[in-house]
Amino acid sequence: GIKTVIIGTSAEKENIEKIIDICPSAISLMDKTLMTDLPPIGKKALVSVGNDTGPTHFVSISKANVIALFGPQTAHAQDKSPNVVNFVGKTSINDISVDEVKKACMKYKNNL
Repeated sequence: GIKTVIIGTSAEKENIEKIIDICPSAISLMDKTLMTDLPPIGKKALVSVGNDTGPTHFVSISKANVIALFGPQTAHAQDKSPNVVNFVGKTSINDISVDEVKKACMKYKNNL
């Protein structure tokens, strides 16, 4: 009963399509949201996962559960809010494993 919702722009189309290939039931909101839409969307989420960009920070201000992924170059921008779990890759954001993020997401499953 949990739906995956993907936000982003057509600049991220290739990555959004990869996610939809893996999770065909995902709902794509590509090019359908403004930054001001993100806090209310995030508030409805069990957990939001995002990288080191503005949308992740906009979702976090809603006090929603957020998992934020950073590279070492952007580690200084980590959100220290209590609703945010930060991961920082050692040499790159790509060093963060899917399993690490999945494990972090699973701690929220009891909130259903």
